[in-house]
Amino acid sequence: MTNVNQVRVNPGTRVLVLWNQGEPAAHAAVTPEPGDTGAEAAAPAPSRSEVNAGAPEPSGGEVNAGASESSAEQADTGGPAPSAGGAVTLGSSTTGVGASAVAPREPAAVRAMVDALRGIGLTAAAIDIEDDIERIAAAVLVERPALVINLVDGIYGDTTQQSAVAAYLELLDLPFAGSEHRCLAICQDRVRAHLVLADAGVPVPRFCSVRDLNAIPDVSDLAAPMIVTQAFDDVYEEEGIERPLYDPDEVVERIAQLTTEYELPFMIEEYIGERRIHALVIGHRSLEVLPLIEANPALYEERPEHESDGPPPPWVLAQLDYETADRVRELARRSFRALGCRDLAQIDFHLDEDEQAWVVDVRPMPDLSPDGALYAAAESSERGFVGVIAEFVRLVRVRAGLGDGGSEPGFADVGASPSLPTAVFPTVEVADDSTAEDVAEADEDVEADEEEEEADEEEEEEEAEADEEEADEEEADEEEEEEEADEEEADEEEVEADD
Repeated sequence: MTNVNQVRVNPGTRVLVLWNQGEPAAHAAVTPEPGDTGAEAAAPAPSRSEVNAGAPEPSGGEVNAGASESSAEQADTGGPAPSAGGAVTLGSSTTGVGASAVAPREPAAVRAMVDALRGIGLTAAAIDIEDDIERIAAAVLVERPALVINLVDGIYGDTTQQSAVAAYLELLDLPFAGSEHRCLAICQDRVRAHLVLADAGVPVPRFCSVRDLNAIPDVSDLAAPMIVTQAFDDVYEEEGIERPLYDPDEVVERIAQLTTEYELPFMIEEYIGERRIHALVIGHRSLEVLPLIEANPALYEERPEHESDGPPPPWVLAQLDYETADRVRELARRSFRALGCRDLAQIDFHLDEDEQAWVVDVRPMPDLSPDGALYAAAESSERGFVGVIAEFVRLVRVRAGLGDGGSEPGFADVGASPSLPTAVFPTVEVADDSTAEDVAEADEDVEADEEEEEADEEEEEEEAEADEEEADEEEADEEEEEEEADEEEADEEEVEADD
């Protein structure tokens, strides 16, 4: 297998964004040049590999130099962008060689990621792998990226295969942003994730799993109300899934209903409550928690038909007292560490009636679309969404030995002012959200605690050594006394013998 490190160009400036439409789609048509005939314009565009088969891959500088301003305008409006030569739109395979124009059929999360990468001065290409894992290797050889961002959430519609793509990238020895395959596999299986979190002291709802319809476990030990969800997948948030159940018969009936739509296994969990808090954690060795957010309560309120202000925003800053907010952030960091997350993750909490936080889900790759929780939390922070993506990329660059990107355009002074609305909860106090200073102070406290623990351990070791030395001295004294007694006894025997 060809080592991808041997085919990289322009380290640190070229990013490959992988995603999966789920099925092959027709390639876009050739963009006609002035003077082209209709027949020529109607010819289908070849795939990425076909386009580049007859010509060497241009360097990043050549690509950017050849891209016109009109192509960037087309990319911003969602229209097809020509390649550097202005002739071909590489619709299903990529977004173009240059400044990462994204085809309209690509998901909002992919478009948001590519736009953010452009915003920090990087050249990006988005590749639809079309349920074909071999397209990743081909894309790597063609695009020659410095690093990869994996947005593939499943193969052949199976979301449990998300970790397989990460494992494949690891086998290619290619730096990629996000968590390793082991973390993705554990988090995708919520049963295993709950067990790991509970072992780390993170509060999770009590649960049992259903792997055989003929052997549904006894739920008498679980407190009502309960909910039934699929153990694999993000079914937890689908409408109607979180329907509280109050007796075992309802649980069995609900499981029978879900088996018509979803595959086993299922989880039967204690229902904590309706209020859900989302904590977005970014970092690796030092972790930062973005402002805590929650779904806008106004979404669930009846609105007058004549009201013309439009729909309310989907997210608001979470209104929590200081102690609860600090507890949520601490548990978010602990969950991130316990599951081996890397670079970025979303930890979802439910609050009970006593405002106690319980972790219900961990997502190593959050939704990046503009209406997702990550986007809302990022835009409410000092970094802004583009700044969060810049940090996301910086982490993998540093890990891969490509530098921190500080000298590249767009990496410095990237940020946005908070823009997320605040919900009205007059009975609680608004909590301050984590800032870089808070994170640094927290890290210093952790280091101080670690140093204190080390000092205590050293003191205990010294005391143990002193005790051992004292015991050795006592043993030596006892041996000396025994020797003296033996000598006295020998002298007495000698005297008796003389007499």
